[in-house]
Amino acid sequence: MDLYAQDTIYFRTRELKPAKVEEVGPTLTKYKNNKIPDGPVYIIKTADLDSIKYKNGTTDRFNKSSAEMSQVGFTTDNRIKLIGKRYVSQGRKIKHKKC
Repeated sequence: MDLYAQDTIYFRTRELKPAKVEEVGPTLTKYKNNKIPDGPVYIIKTADLDSIKYKNGTTDRFNKSSAEMSQVGFTTDNRIKLIGKRYVSQGRKIKHKKC
């Protein structure tokens, strides 16, 4: 099994799961089984995760007391993430104006 060709989910129980992470939210994380790319989307509690290492080398680490993330390493990822009450992209806070 080649763990470097896909995302790897690390659980707090020390279990690891090769997968394709679809979405990481403050409470839930969605992923697909690497061996069944057209298969179902699995949903797990983000609080049960220790970290996720993506195939591009970026790692999301999760705080034990909450589902907040901190970026580790270099990324060219343009996803917008909710960290606490702030939206962040590429490690920078996104400012918004109220309409």
